[in-house]
Amino acid sequence: MTDASPAAALAALREGNDRFAAGRAAHPRQDPDRRAALRDGQRPFAAVLSCADSRVPPELIFDQGLGDLFTVRVAGHVLGEDARASLHFAVHELRVPLVVVLGHERCGAVGLAVDALRDGGDASAPLVRDIAPAARACLHEEDPVEETVWAHVRATAGALREDDAWAGRIAEGALAVHAAVYRLGAGRVEDAEAG
Repeated sequence: MTDASPAAALAALREGNDRFAAGRAAHPRQDPDRRAALRDGQRPFAAVLSCADSRVPPELIFDQGLGDLFTVRVAGHVLGEDARASLHFAVHELRVPLVVVLGHERCGAVGLAVDALRDGGDASAPLVRDIAPAARACLHEEDPVEETVWAHVRATAGALREDDAWAGRIAEGALAVHAAVYRLGAGRVEDAEAG
């Protein structure tokens, strides 16, 4: 998929996730010809900032092939300096039309942040610090870890949308940032844009 619109890129990810969740993954574009075609460069149609959790590999859960996704993985999908720089590369150099921020239920990094805040632990540790604003807002909820996952993925997507370096492409409709959460048992990626 070259020169995709943000909407077409999101539709391709949703279709791939539908196949994966239904147990009908196609495992596309993973053959020797595809490897050969990618030797001289890449043209991913989306970038994904996701958790490093071993249960959440974006290429698998979106049923995509080699060269399709530019994936940045870090515990808790935190938007640190390296993750932001990697996404800037995808947006400005590779010209991806879509960036997906992908959280997931039962996130251990989010649980760590919630526990640290609730139990008076070290809220300045880098991983905890980046998740803490969302966690603080959700500590009173019945399930603060799950609520924090949703709040944190929306906050991270919001921070990317506010990036001045992306404003022009977003305003002209050439780039979109989308927040989503992966359900471990169902294999489904759910929209996290609405509250």
